[in-house]
Amino acid sequence: WNPHWQCVVWDLDNCSAEAGKALVNLLEEEDVDFANLIEYVDPSDILPRNWSSMHISSGCGKDSLDLIYNRIRWTPANASATGCMQLIPPDRPYVIQEFAEVDGLERVIVIAAHFPHPNSYWDRSGGEMRLLRDALQAFLKSTPTQRVLLLADANEFDHASNARIMDFLGVPVGPIVGTNLEATCCYDNDFASWTTFDRIIANFGAVMETQVLFDPLPDWARSNWNGSKSAFHKGIHGYLYMDGDTAPIPQKLWHIWVLAAVIAALALVGAGVLAQAILGSRGDRKREALADEASGSELDS
Repeated sequence: WNPHWQCVVWDLDNCSAEAGKALVNLLEEEDVDFANLIEYVDPSDILPRNWSSMHISSGCGKDSLDLIYNRIRWTPANASATGCMQLIPPDRPYVIQEFAEVDGLERVIVIAAHFPHPNSYWDRSGGEMRLLRDALQAFLKSTPTQRVLLLADANEFDHASNARIMDFLGVPVGPIVGTNLEATCCYDNDFASWTTFDRIIANFGAVMETQVLFDPLPDWARSNWNGSKSAFHKGIHGYLYMDGDTAPIPQKLWHIWVLAAVIAALALVGAGVLAQAILGSRGDRKREALADEASGSELDS
């Protein structure tokens, strides 16, 4: 979900505060496991008690990134890798962090990133991803974990498939599943069908379902200043069904939620994305309800 920098800088219709309230509500109501906030002031003061964040605030110009995680369910494992996807000038941060399940055996490498705009939207070379690719390849050599989950404002048109992005990044071989290519960007271009910027992609699992959030846009998100419209993004909510039984009733359900969100300080002038990943835990009543409704017998655990 990407309110974009105008939400705070212009702050029309109380957009900044409304976006902050929406963030907190979404974390709690959807029981979010991971979230990626870009160009957000340190959110630690408003995060609910079950969440912590890794704030990446220096080295990439005015851009910043927060990888928020549910500390009741997940704990960081090993060191993280951080950097900028653009060097001249420094911009577009990323973080790569492995997480271990607190009460289980699951491990996953989470990448939260804000991709640069490619030199040309029709350039399929993937050059804008090179620095992130190199960092991921080095990171993979430090851990046996092979599952990778990408949460990003990828700034890619609909001709760039999820599989193409993961292939260029060199993720370990596995089934590539991701959210549908939805027109999440932006309010200022009337959400053109080809601007499928916001992505959740994994190299594991069976099927990912997709829901577009903030559709239709709330009134507070429709910011207009001196004839210019804000670049507000819609959010993406994904459900990743894990390996096992065939969809729609697999053995385990991981909830994935990508949102592009900018709640920037006045000095921040770049675009942003809040990417959230919701990976379900055993015993989740929502998942039980899903399974009961679909089969009356199997549980997504």
